[in-house]
Amino acid sequence: MKYTNSNASLRRAGAIMGGLAALGLLQVNGANLLTNGDFETTTIASTGSGEFYNEAEIVALVPSFGWTTSGTVGLFNTASGYDAMESAQTLFMPNKGSGISQTVAVTPGVSYTLSWLSANLIEGLNYSYDLKVENGGIILGNSYSDTNGTGAPRAESEVFVAPVGGVVKVTFTRTGLPSNWLALDDIQLQAIPEPSTYALLAGLGLIGFAGYRRYRG
Repeated sequence: MKYTNSNASLRRAGAIMGGLAALGLLQVNGANLLTNGDFETTTIASTGSGEFYNEAEIVALVPSFGWTTSGTVGLFNTASGYDAMESAQTLFMPNKGSGISQTVAVTPGVSYTLSWLSANLIEGLNYSYDLKVENGGIILGNSYSDTNGTGAPRAESEVFVAPVGGVVKVTFTRTGLPSNWLALDDIQLQAIPEPSTYALLAGLGLIGFAGYRRYRG
């Protein structure tokens, strides 16, 4: 009988968590909501000098690329003669106006962190670009630049609250001089747990622990 009761408690806790997750009311930080934010979906071949691809070519080379591109964008890996910022591959934009975008589902009212790495492929040159997060109107819009000229990756992040509608479009667009070879990598969109979420998880953990204690007793 104790075994049955403890299992019932654990099942109730699991059912509550599963139901909340299905409704989008329980989001735990850690999962990247963007597809292929590290550009590692499939390793591309390289001639040793980097490769330029338009969107159709990238999708053909890298299934489930996840991003819509505009202008000229490229993928390079460690065989291209450049060091990738994160893991083996990095995306770059050699031309002004080039960009990438992705539409993703979010939960209205929940806070999210958008983080990424940026750099210029050519040391000693500055770079600049724009970021927009939109849902009909602009939720977040900023411009970024790096004038240190070292070529070292720079970590950036922004926080926004998801609007009504449950969908946002994230867009990065290269600006600045023709020599600014903007590189982006490790782009992540993660939900920020509310304090109530931690309290709920703690309460469900206590339910499970109590059931376990009854079973052991």
